[in-house]
Amino acid sequence: MRPRTLVVLSLILTLPISAALCGAYGYRPAVASYRPPANALFLDTPLARFHYVKEGSGTPVVLLSPDDHTNQSPP
Repeated sequence: MRPRTLVVLSLILTLPISAALCGAYGYRPAVASYRPPANALFLDTPLARFHYVKEGSGTPVVLLSPDDHTNQSPP
């Protein structure tokens, strides 16, 4: 192969990969501030502060996140 052909082929392969990596690791979404609703209630425990809302009727539903996404170690 000619050297010019190798340069063109390497650019054809390198540019899309570079663009994909920049898009994947360079993108930072805007941080949205969270405002709890007016009827929000909080339960403070030694482990965490839980936010909950009392609404509707019927069987209660409790949703817990598996991770709080912070870098804090437990006490």
